[in-house]
Amino acid sequence: MKIGFIDSGIGGLSVMSAFIDYPLPADYYYIADTAHLPYGLKSHEYIHERITTLTEYLLATHHIDMLVIACNTATAISAEKLRHQLPQDFPIIGIEPAIKPAARASITKEIAIVATSSMIENPRLTRLIDQFAHEVSVIKIAADPWVTLVEKGDTESMMAQSTLQETLNVLNNTQVDQLILGCTHFPFLQEALMALVPPSVTLVNPAFAVAKHAEHCLQACHIAPERTPSFHYFTTGNLNDFQHQITHLQLPSGTVHTLDI
Repeated sequence: MKIGFIDSGIGGLSVMSAFIDYPLPADYYYIADTAHLPYGLKSHEYIHERITTLTEYLLATHHIDMLVIACNTATAISAEKLRHQLPQDFPIIGIEPAIKPAARASITKEIAIVATSSMIENPRLTRLIDQFAHEVSVIKIAADPWVTLVEKGDTESMMAQSTLQETLNVLNNTQVDQLILGCTHFPFLQEALMALVPPSVTLVNPAFAVAKHAEHCLQACHIAPERTPSFHYFTTGNLNDFQHQITHLQLPSGTVHTLDI
């Protein structure tokens, strides 16, 4: 069983980690499209072109059995389009902000989502809120600089703390009790965020639920898991930087390659 993951950078590794921890043994192929980072500031057309190109590479070269678009922004833009472009029985898994579980879990009926500007402005988010959170108040917070912090591995410096706090100041004098991490980079900031938000605030990360959904899809397609997983990492950016990030985030060791597409 071969599962391909695509993200603009290392954020999607938080999703792959959830698959590993679930556990869902597979041959993992992860592409960090770092040369085109960040997706959150690119046009929809540009993002879909990149996702299509990288998907075609994974299918043609590595013959993946499932694709995981490990990026909220790219999921909102490309998931449905790809499902129409590719065979109907090929499973495509996306990740979306966990609006529904956060709204259900909220006691105060005030929740917030922190995401990239592109995700905050995407009509898909508006539809999710209208469908699942019409009875709660939702605060939408754009946090594009957080992506840069994660990519640089800067989550503990004074500057990083200041950047996080400045973004979270909008929650002052609110009763928000659920904070949705609406970008796959943001779970890597979880420890720092927990130190900044009140204990009454729950950080909501949908990655584990995505892994569970993926397992059901694979079973429905009669695709058997591997006994022993393997890991193959690719970047369109700097190879040495990417290798350092994998080590820093304590991801399983594997082959690491540069991808020139």
